[in-house]
Amino acid sequence: MLAAVGARESAPGFIAGLGSRAFIVVDPFLADSSYFLKLLAQLGERDVAVLVYSAVEPELPIGGIDAAADAAREFDPDVIVGYGGGSALDAAKLVALLLAHGGPLSRYYGENLVPSAVLRWSRCPPRPEPDPRSRRLPWSLIPSER
Repeated sequence: MLAAVGARESAPGFIAGLGSRAFIVVDPFLADSSYFLKLLAQLGERDVAVLVYSAVEPELPIGGIDAAADAAREFDPDVIVGYGGGSALDAAKLVALLLAHGGPLSRYYGENLVPSAVLRWSRCPPRPEPDPRSRRLPWSLIPSER
């Protein structure tokens, strides 16, 4: 997660440093914002192929997460980006989980059920390396069954 002064400006280089294919999960109301469109342009300047997924719904219905994971799987990204609020960020984490370990999501309901790290950590100076214990998804990510 990039959350600091200047994070918006450093995001394109950070994402490009992780790979050349980015699957971006974005809140629908932000998909046509000037800041997001600028990010897409800057990624294009860095030769990063992008697939934007903006069909994010509040409360994360399982069908929506599965659809996002299917789109990501077909795109075969190097990096998954969540852009926006809680639903987009949580959806991006669940997509990463499904791409790394498969489904169904119900397999991961409960504590310590994710078999290994989902995310590849990369240093983003000047921030320190994350604590290795934080490599698991937060257990509060339970999508709705609707």
